[in-house]
Amino acid sequence: MSTVGVVMLVHTAFDRAEQVIRHWVQGGCPVVVHVDANVPAGTFKEFETALGDLPTVRFPNAIAASGAPGASSPLRSPQQRCC
Repeated sequence: MSTVGVVMLVHTAFDRAEQVIRHWVQGGCPVVVHVDANVPAGTFKEFETALGDLPTVRFPNAIAASGAPGASSPLRSPQQRCC
């Protein structure tokens, strides 16, 4: 069975982003969320934790030991970050 997946870029309005992500997941769509590297680590962690109950939501730029979103991305090195 085919499904539609969603990639979401988040810079602000994390409460609204969470609502939209939950809507997509409820509709059967897996969601990949990229959070801007300028977002404070605490804000990122709260957002990631709030969506922790959704197994089809992924964060490719999870916080690394440095505390910076994007630093541990398996998709690119820190020097290649675009945001």
